[in-house]
Amino acid sequence: MLPDKADKRWEDLVTGKIKHEFKSVPAAMCVARHVRALAQGADKSAVEKSVEDVYAFFIKYQPILKEDIQAVFGR
Repeated sequence: MLPDKADKRWEDLVTGKIKHEFKSVPAAMCVARHVRALAQGADKSAVEKSVEDVYAFFIKYQPILKEDIQAVFGR
């Protein structure tokens, strides 16, 4: 259901290029934390770390994030 973490949409999500109003508050907080951190200026490794963290969160809570996953990734 989730795209591979190499999918560019993960990077777009954590850098704020994809805007989505999450139904899940914890998911919104997780993504917003990374967007804010990367807005302060980040190198490629920081973006990759953020993608890893957000991807792991989405994998862990995939069953309760179905609507948000569908809206963000179209799956």
